[in-house]
Parts: sequence; structure tokens; C-alpha cells
Amino acid sequence: MFSLHALIVVYAIDASEDSTEMKERLASLNDQINYLGDEKKRSEKELKAEKKEKLSLANKFAKLSLHTKDLERKAERVAALECDIDGLQRENAKLRTKLKERDD
Repeated sequence: MFSLHALIVVYAIDASEDSTEMKERLASLNDQINYLGDEKKRSEKELKAEKKEKLSLANKFAKLSLHTKDLERKAERVAALECDIDGLQRENAKLRTKLKERDD
């Protein structure tokens, strides 16, 4: 009988230790869950901010692209006007020469 009682006590001690161990493990897991939940919230907040910044940068890029195209058109227009000016200056020089020849 003594050995059966001792065996029951050993099982009770083992069960108590297992219960304590499980409670400690449960507390540790809850801490990890809370930490990971906080990390998830922080990461989601950062992701939202980065998406907002990406959208803002995309809008700025679109505006700059339009501005660049506008400047390119103006540069082409300036080049065309410079050609027109050169042509008019040559024509003006020819007319002056003809006028000078008539006057002489």
C-alpha cells in the first residue's frame, strides 16, 4: 500500500509540475502574442505611411513629367524661332544688299 500511495504522490507532484510548467509556457506565449500584435500594428502603421508617401511621390513625379514635357515643347519652339530669326536675318541682309546696289 505504501508504494501505491508513494506512486500517487509522485504522479500528483508530476502533474503539479506539469501544470506549473504549462502556466509558465502559457504566460510566455501570451507575452509573445502581445509583442507580435504590437509589432504588427507598428508595421501596418509604417506600411500605411509608406503607401501614402509613395502616392505623394507618384503625384509629384507625374507633375514633373508634365512640366518636363512642357519645357521640351518650349525648347523646340525656341529652336524653331531661332531658325526663323536666322532666316529673316539672311533675308534682311539680302534686301539691304539689293537696296544698297540700287542706291549706288
